[in-house]
Amino acid sequence: QEIAINRIKSITDGLRVFSRADDDNKSLVSLIESTKQSINLIKEIYDKENVKIKYHFNQNEDIHFLGNEGKFQQLLINLISNAKDATEGQTDRFIEIKITNNNNNSATITVSDNGQGIDEEMKNKIFNPFFTTKDPGKGTGMGLSIVHQFMNDLEGEIDLTSKKGKGTKFTLT
Repeated sequence: QEIAINRIKSITDGLRVFSRADDDNKSLVSLIESTKQSINLIKEIYDKENVKIKYHFNQNEDIHFLGNEGKFQQLLINLISNAKDATEGQTDRFIEIKITNNNNNSATITVSDNGQGIDEEMKNKIFNPFFTTKDPGKGTGMGLSIVHQFMNDLEGEIDLTSKKGKGTKFTLT
C-alpha cells in the first residue's frame, strides 16, 4: 500500500510540474526542493535502465531564485535526459548532479555524465535550435536551445565541458 501511495504521489508531482511548464509567472523557487522533485520523477525509470543518478547538495541549505519552477524543472529533466542518452553503451552508467551555494547571490548546478562526450566542433552548435547529435527520429534539437533560453531569462550562464569518451558536464550559474 505504501508503494502505491508513493507512486501516486510521484505521478501527481509530475503532473503538477508539467501543468506549470507553459506558465510564465515568476515566484520564489527552492532550488534544492525543485531539483529533488525533478529527480524523483525520473529516478525509478532510470534505475530500471541501470542509469544511476547521484546527487550532492546540502539538505539544510535554503537556496532560492526568482523564476518559473515548471520551466526550471523542464530544463533540469532535459539535461538529465540528454545525459542518460549519452551514457548508452557504457557498462556503468551514471549521472551526477551537484548544487553549490556560491555565497555571492548565485548558485551553481552541474549535471555530469560518463557518456560519449561531445566533439569540439559540436560544442559551438549544441545550443542552436534544431541542432541534434541524435539519430533521426530520436531528438528534435530543441532541448538544449530551451535550456539556453531559460538561463538567459534568469540572467544566468551555462557552460559546457566535455572530453570525447569521458563524458560531459553542464554548469549552470
